[in-house]
Amino acid sequence: LQGRDEPDRYLDLLLSAAEEADLVFIIPGYFFEEQIAQVVPEFPDTTFVYVDGQASLEDMMSIRFLENEGSFLAGALAAKMTTRTDVLDMADDAKVVGVMGGADMPVIHNFMVGFLQGVSYADPEVEALDKFAGTHFDPAKGKETALSMYEGGADILFQVAGPTGLGVFEAAKEANKYVIGVDSNQKPLAPENTIASMRKRVGDSIFDFTQMFINGETTLGTLYPYGLAKNGVGIDYGELEPDLVPQDVKDYIDELGQQIIDGEIIVDEYVD
Repeated sequence: LQGRDEPDRYLDLLLSAAEEADLVFIIPGYFFEEQIAQVVPEFPDTTFVYVDGQASLEDMMSIRFLENEGSFLAGALAAKMTTRTDVLDMADDAKVVGVMGGADMPVIHNFMVGFLQGVSYADPEVEALDKFAGTHFDPAKGKETALSMYEGGADILFQVAGPTGLGVFEAAKEANKYVIGVDSNQKPLAPENTIASMRKRVGDSIFDFTQMFINGETTLGTLYPYGLAKNGVGIDYGELEPDLVPQDVKDYIDELGQQIIDGEIIVDEYVD
């Protein structure tokens, strides 16, 4: 259950899961820390896993996605595509891209840090705008903020704003610009305007973690990172037409990803 508008329902569901299951994944953990603090201590025989962040309770385990690594690739992709008017007929020759966050939170800063570093790495001449909409739950505000960034010269925006980010796709269609989605494959929201998405592969991480749990390879209080090396994050171009990214750019992004995995590129991380 996602969203903060039904805390009582979430508490009931969490209690129900704790009573019936040996292993409970809480997704996304950071939305419901108050409910987690109420439930976890009551069920010492149930293993709880805080997904997409780090739990404050010692008797939990955590899965954290290295969004800065995936965002580095999104930034490099934006930098390489901003002047590719041969394939992006709504782009221009100006080297300006941007990243729009929702609420001002450390995790969103971590997205932004990776994105900005990726832009600079791929092309130091590209200007990268960054702006917060101020909320994660207002698509209209997301559209308004995105339109201001498109008007400021960006032709590609990376949205990291939760439901607020849905407004970026509407803005891209209205302004005839482009967007990079986040967390899941968001190309279906605007196929003509979405060049790719930076995915968090939650399902893959849960499957992998469950196998480790069954094999007795997990430890309470431990943080388990899922970045490019463990396929926890990555670029998804989507299967819908049109395919807006040429193969030479895809190959370049793949090379950068491997360099990050090999430790040849160290991606910066936001420190709160």
